[in-house]
Amino acid sequence: MTFGRACSTLYHMPLSRSTRPLWLYRELERAYKGSEELPKLQVHAFDRATFRTQKPDWYLKLNPNGKVPCLVSPCGELVLWESAAICLHLLERHDPRGLLSPRDEAARAQLWQLAFYCAGTVDNLTATSSPVQRALPGPVQWDEEERRRAWREVCAPILLEILRRSGGPYAAGEAFGAADVFPGLCCFWLQEKKGWLADSPALLKYYRELIEPRPTFQEAVGGTGSGLQF
Repeated sequence: MTFGRACSTLYHMPLSRSTRPLWLYRELERAYKGSEELPKLQVHAFDRATFRTQKPDWYLKLNPNGKVPCLVSPCGELVLWESAAICLHLLERHDPRGLLSPRDEAARAQLWQLAFYCAGTVDNLTATSSPVQRALPGPVQWDEEERRRAWREVCAPILLEILRRSGGPYAAGEAFGAADVFPGLCCFWLQEKKGWLADSPALLKYYRELIEPRPTFQEAVGGTGSGLQF
């Protein structure tokens, strides 16, 4: 696949999981500022008020799950959905100097594990939709107390241990990297939708001091900051 400077298209719904690849792309723009190595990105944003119940037929041909994100290469030869897969693809193709992702094989494997853990497990603690959403007549109902307990007793300790092992304030050490895009967005959901980072002061500090102030993060979430209405 050859991107050149042609536009890839990211199908996005504000404040959804497509925020993750959008944020990572903004970080790549910042890291490779002015470089011809990074393709341009066109963002097609769906309306939050209608997208959950009105899926365009043309979009279902791209992503049969009827969810976001979906990334389409300039000539349409590559179509990807699932936020972690899109993020890791962006890093493989567009971070050749390893400015955001590690080149070491073991460190890359740890990044992949963190990516899929956050996107496949931690995200679901605050999800308002389901993989079977298209087959259901109404919103999915979740047991909030069970989800909070899972966060407090399992997921938060795992993320804290990852940060502890990094040896620095960030998920991969002393500097921000792609590894922070995964727990960083989870912390956003957990705090702004639920207020659950109160259960883990260290993760609240990580989010408030290292993630939330980043201009790239604020751009990806729409500059909304705290007090969001989802």
